[in-house]
Amino acid sequence: MDNTLAIGTELFLALDKIGASSLTDDDCCQLLAWLHYERGASEAPVHQFALHRDIRVAQQRLNIFGGEIPNGALVLKMQEYCQELEQEGNKPDWYKAILQKYKLLES
Repeated sequence: MDNTLAIGTELFLALDKIGASSLTDDDCCQLLAWLHYERGASEAPVHQFALHRDIRVAQQRLNIFGGEIPNGALVLKMQEYCQELEQEGNKPDWYKAILQKYKLLES
């Protein structure tokens, strides 16, 4: 990531720490559930700045870094979203909203 992108990401992380993020707890849990469900099937988290940045904010919000104590309530919420995705059938609206927001829909 070049310096400008790194600074932009750090700014978003700092804003999240003071409660000024544009992402809600639900957004963060849904985004990480999407990432878990996709299991790296897409290169988008690496190549799309906004998606990469928001994933970093979500990781920070849930405090899911090695050696850290995660936010238990939010991890449980993320697991509920993961279970929702693993059920057969149509994907939930929030899943489709992630695809739309980050322009991951196939043309």
